[in-house]
Amino acid sequence: MDYQYSLLHLTDVHVIPEGLLYGEADTRAALADALDAAVASGRKFDAIILSGDNTDSGDEASYRIIAELVEAAAAELGAQVVYAAGNHDERGALRAGLLGLDPTTEPFDHVVRVGGLRIATLDTSLPGKPYGQLDQEQLDWLAGQLAEPAEHGTVLVLHHPPLAGLSPGFEDPQHGRHLDLREPERLAEVVRGTDVRLILAGHTHSAAAGQFAGIPVWIGPGNAYAADPMAPHRPGPRRPAAGLHPGGHHPGGLPHGAGAAAPGEAGVPAAADRAGRIPDGRSLTEDWYPLRVQPPPRRSPASRLTSAGPGSDARCCPAGPHI
Repeated sequence: MDYQYSLLHLTDVHVIPEGLLYGEADTRAALADALDAAVASGRKFDAIILSGDNTDSGDEASYRIIAELVEAAAAELGAQVVYAAGNHDERGALRAGLLGLDPTTEPFDHVVRVGGLRIATLDTSLPGKPYGQLDQEQLDWLAGQLAEPAEHGTVLVLHHPPLAGLSPGFEDPQHGRHLDLREPERLAEVVRGTDVRLILAGHTHSAAAGQFAGIPVWIGPGNAYAADPMAPHRPGPRRPAAGLHPGGHHPGGLPHGAGAAAPGEAGVPAAADRAGRIPDGRSLTEDWYPLRVQPPPRRSPASRLTSAGPGSDARCCPAGPHI
């Protein structure tokens, strides 16, 4: 295998036009820090991928801020830029503010070619809803794109992960359905056995990895703030809280050189199993839940990944920010 692509994956940047998000998180600075770190690394990146929730309120001014920051970094890195839409995005404003296109409101599905690599983006957002959904027309579109394999395979980008129960505090399927991608088995039917080598997603604000239809899945931590289910116990009568850290305090990112496995090969292990147990056996649903936003240390929230080869205001926590 004589080719390799370096992809800079950022997600849930939740940019606002001014001030601090929830009075705590400087989302513009967090995005700038991540991009600056990539530029300072001296590495060449083939693409910068933002997998949704690019703004917090879907306003055009915030999209213009993102475009200015990302396009400047892309020019220095020699990278193409790929955007996906999330539940906090507004399709019309996204098209106008990021891409200078007409503000149409159909799903933001598209393909970007990076050398022999195809990056296909699916819009899992459903206007006004926190959970994700794909309609049959979108699935048919993707099937048509994948009917002819790309020279070096395909990376699929979507905001809502196709794996259920990954949002800290929402592992119970009765709760997770309010945030998860609905009917993921329909997507599995389309991608299974194709040239999709990797699926990139966000939404949960917590880094995780797993496998879907034989394809490795990487869920990036939130760039604006990240749920940390490994936060220490806190005294008091309430259950211990997992902190939410603006600026991406949750450690994340696959190691440099990690290969994107071909369909059918084992993916990387999940950060927490489907029952919501973290490594020491405690249950996230019984023992942990995210509670509040905490000020972050200043550190880069970028999640660097190298692939080698082809309707309600649901909140993420009792008194915390929106996912």
